[in-house]
Amino acid sequence: MDTVDRHYLFVCAANRNRSPTAAEVFRALAAQAGIAVEVSSAGVSPYADRPVTKELADRADLIFVMEDYMARELETRYGQDPAKIVCLDIPDVYYRDDPLLVHLLKEALAPFVPQKRISAEAINASRAARRKTQP
Repeated sequence: MDTVDRHYLFVCAANRNRSPTAAEVFRALAAQAGIAVEVSSAGVSPYADRPVTKELADRADLIFVMEDYMARELETRYGQDPAKIVCLDIPDVYYRDDPLLVHLLKEALAPFVPQKRISAEAINASRAARRKTQP
């Protein structure tokens, strides 16, 4: 299995249902494509099972949020670039691993699964260039 040196962060409110499910769905989609990826999940609430931290958000190459307000919070509270945040528009009405939630996530996340044609060198070069432009 090829490894892509990218970290994907999935964020919901409490990190109990949507974001952990999304992380597992994305990992499975990538595995089906023959790609090993690093994924994690967190919540924007201070009472989340795993709250978002600036370090966790900074480490992510791409952040998937479930609702718009989460994107704004990542931008303002954690200083994240809006270009690396994707809002999936999935409301907080699902339980963890709910079949409908899994279906919605598969459809929403499939376009973001890295393909084998993306070389690790290209990704690392992009990451290095982005780091040079950060203060």
